[in-house]
Amino acid sequence: MIIFIKVINMSYRKDLRIVISCVTFDTVKIIEPIKFFKADKAYLFHKADRIPYTDFLDEIIRQLESLGIEHKEIFSNVNKFEELMPDLIKVMENEIDNGNHVFVNIEAGSAVYSSASLIASMMLGATPFNEGSKDHMIDDHKKYYDEKGRPVGLAKSVREPYLLPAFHLEKPPEKLVHGLKIWNEVRIKYGNRKLKETIQMMEKTGLLKDCMERNKVSHSGHMFFRRNFLQKWIDKGWIEKDEERIYQLTSDGEMIIKVL
Repeated sequence: MIIFIKVINMSYRKDLRIVISCVTFDTVKIIEPIKFFKADKAYLFHKADRIPYTDFLDEIIRQLESLGIEHKEIFSNVNKFEELMPDLIKVMENEIDNGNHVFVNIEAGSAVYSSASLIASMMLGATPFNEGSKDHMIDDHKKYYDEKGRPVGLAKSVREPYLLPAFHLEKPPEKLVHGLKIWNEVRIKYGNRKLKETIQMMEKTGLLKDCMERNKVSHSGHMFFRRNFLQKWIDKGWIEKDEERIYQLTSDGEMIIKVL
C-alpha cells in the first residue's frame, strides 16, 4: 500500500524530470543523481520505521528541501518484491501518463528494489540508471556517518549516472490479468470447474459479453473464453493442470496477481 507522507511545491506541469530512488543506507547516491538530472520531483521509496533508517531519510529530505526540490516519500516494503512492485508501477505509470520523463535509480537501496525497479522500468518505458561509487567512507563499510555526525552511507562520492540500455519488456495485458484474478477468486470461493460463475463475473466487469444463453454458458461463449483467456493463461504459464487434470494457479500466476 502506498502512503504519501510529505509533499512540497506540488506542480501539475507536464514534461517534468522525475527521479525515483530507494532510501536505505545512502545519501550521496541519491542526492547527486537528483541534482545531475536537474529533477523537478523526487520519489523516495523507503521502509524507514526506526534508527538508523530514519536518520538517512531525514537527511535526504533536509537536503532536498534546501535545494528546493519537490519530493514524495513512499512507505513501502522495499524488501518484498510482490508488495513493492505494484507501488513502483503505480508511481511510474502515473508520471509517464502525465507526460513526464522518469529516471530510476537502481543503484542505491535494497536488492529487491534494484531488481523490481529495473523490471518496472523496462515494462513501462522509464529510464533506469546506475551511478557507481567513486569513494567509500572507509574500507570495512561500517561507518555511515561523516565527521559532523550526519548520515552519508557507504558511498562518500559517486560517479556521474550512466543510463542503462533500453530493453523493453511487454507488460501483460490488463484484461488478461484482471480475468485471471476473477478466475482465481471464483475457484477459491466455489471450487474448481466453475465455468458459469467465472463467465458471469467476467461479464459483470465488462471483460466478456453475450456469453450466457438461458442462464447457461453458450457454446460460442465458452469457445470465446477459452480462446481469448484460458488458452492465453496456459501459454503464459499462469495456470496448468494438476495430477487430477484440474487447472491450478502456478507460482508465476500467483506472482502476476499479486504484482499487477
